[in-house]
Amino acid sequence: MGTANASQAGAAFVWGGGAAVLSVVALVGGVALSRSEEVTRALEFEASPAPVDAPTSSSSTQQTPLTTGAPLASSTQVGAKPKTAPATQLAGAGLPTLRQFALDYPEDPAVFAALVQAHLGAGAPTKLALDDLARLLALKPEMASGREVLQLLQAAAAQPATAEQAFQLLTGPTQAHGFDTLITMSTGKTSAKTRALQLTKDKSVQANASPAALIMVKLRDTSGCERRALFAEAEQHADSRSMPYLNPLLKTSGCGIFNLGDCYSCLGNRADLQKAIKAIAAR
Repeated sequence: MGTANASQAGAAFVWGGGAAVLSVVALVGGVALSRSEEVTRALEFEASPAPVDAPTSSSSTQQTPLTTGAPLASSTQVGAKPKTAPATQLAGAGLPTLRQFALDYPEDPAVFAALVQAHLGAGAPTKLALDDLARLLALKPEMASGREVLQLLQAAAAQPATAEQAFQLLTGPTQAHGFDTLITMSTGKTSAKTRALQLTKDKSVQANASPAALIMVKLRDTSGCERRALFAEAEQHADSRSMPYLNPLLKTSGCGIFNLGDCYSCLGNRADLQKAIKAIAAR
């Protein structure tokens, strides 16, 4: 009986010890399996690409454009087209060549000055000639004093097809030089004489006149004794163009019985008139 109990206790011990051993083995295996899964996940994490941040939609964040780091090309850098035509090619060039230059160099006043000269030698002025002249004056207003410019305008004003365009230039961008040309035309023999005379009387056009031209027009449009009010202005500003309206006032005869009377007795001793004429002669 004692021996049987001892055998059963030993079997229980063996079975319990075996169970303990199996439990230990299962625990070690579970730990190993868990460790293996962690290693596998770590390896997969290292092998996968890094996530890309999505662009923010915040209005305060500005995106910088992609650049190569090289400076942007400038029109002044090598390879930029020059703004002026070669001077050596302008001299003696004909209208077709100059017309191409005008397309290639639209900001070069020398091209349009050459065009004006070429138009003068090509016969009657055309609308295109005045277009080129208008472009020249826009680029270089001081060219309004040029002899060729004023010659072209006078010729164009005498042609029905170009008269209106010519008068627009004479009363606009040519300024004082245009007004002087109108005065010259108003005493000429062309069909433009009447229109030029009317324009010199226009107050808005007179705003372009120089002081010398303006006093001349005032004297011209004022009769004998009324001119006395203009003597001081004439003394200060008038040039030789005013002399035909002042010199006749010096006469003290030509009226009345036997033409012995003074036609301008209203001028008195003419001291102020003589002073004005002397100042003009000195200039």
